[in-house]
This record gives sequence, structure tokens and C-alpha cells, in this order.
Amino acid sequence: MMKNIILKTILLLILTTSNVVAEVSIIETWECAADKYSSNVLATAYVYKGRVAGHIKVAGVTHDAQFRTRGFDRRWNFGLNDDDKYYYAFVINPSGTAFYYDFTSAEKNVTPSINMICKMK
Repeated sequence: MMKNIILKTILLLILTTSNVVAEVSIIETWECAADKYSSNVLATAYVYKGRVAGHIKVAGVTHDAQFRTRGFDRRWNFGLNDDDKYYYAFVINPSGTAFYYDFTSAEKNVTPSINMICKMK
């Protein structure tokens, strides 16, 4: 009896895990450097299947993100606050130029604090 319960639990875990992996299938990867001559990747941005979520990796830290396109730009919003607004955004335009925005200040007109050059892998 106990053996059947253990086997059913293991089967349920395998099925659940395989569904989670399928849902976060990565369909786009962008590697970003300080400029077009640098081979040092500073940030990597990922888009999941479904194109509504992804994540950003910077300096060994992974940030889950909402993903969307605005016109031709790709945008990752992350750092959700208590008001359901995002503290940060990472935007890549069609030429591969990326902009990092920090909305934690009280200013209304936020300019990018970091620019990078990205390539789709």
C-alpha cells in the first residue's frame, strides 16, 4: 500500500515538473554588452513561449519579468511593487540598442541609466 502511494507521488511530481518546463520554454535569447566591440556579456534577456513573460540575468542575479512588445521594441518589466507597478524596465530596440530604466525615483521623466548593445542568439 505504501509503495503504491510513493509511486503515485513520484509520477505526479514528474508530470507536474514536465508541465512547468514546457510552460517556460525559452524562445528568444538576447546577449548584451557595453558596446559592439565588447565580447563581455553584461546582461542576458530571455523570452518564454507565449511572449508574455521572461527573465533578465545581470551579474549572476535572475529577475523574473513581464515581457511585451511596444511597436518594434521588446520590453521586460520587473521588480513589481505593492501598487502593481514595475520599478525597472529593460528595452531593446530593433537595432539592438538596449536601455535600462529605474523608476524608483519620484521623477516623472525618467531617462535610461544604462545603455548596451544586444544581439539575438
